[in-house]
Amino acid sequence: MLPRSQNWLARQRRDGAVQSLFHGLEVSRSGAAAKGKACAMALTPSGWGEPLDSASPTCSGIRDLTATAPGLRITTNMTRDVEIGPTGLFSGAGGTVVVGHRDLTMERCFVIALPLGTVRTGVYDSDKNKCVKHEKDN
Repeated sequence: MLPRSQNWLARQRRDGAVQSLFHGLEVSRSGAAAKGKACAMALTPSGWGEPLDSASPTCSGIRDLTATAPGLRITTNMTRDVEIGPTGLFSGAGGTVVVGHRDLTMERCFVIALPLGTVRTGVYDSDKNKCVKHEKDN
């Protein structure tokens, strides 16, 4: 078992990464709508990155999260880039993003539902392979 302060730091890194990933989506959505131009980005093991298979330009919300958060794990079931249209609607990939930390058993998650890009956050239930709403943390 980790000392309480290390456990706290791991939770802060994990939860901060979820917030940063969500913020990247919102910054990109707002930027696309403000400019009236589509953009795209890919979720990589270190955060949002340049698009891998889209012809659209890179969105403004990309950022490497693992460089400042050792032990962070970012995984997804999305198989394509997230594309954001000129009106701020999502296309391309939707799916579940899971963020964990090597020192914690609980993983946080969020689901991107197309086409509106509704994002729901929760805790990842690995038995069900599903993002579920949950209040308890560890």
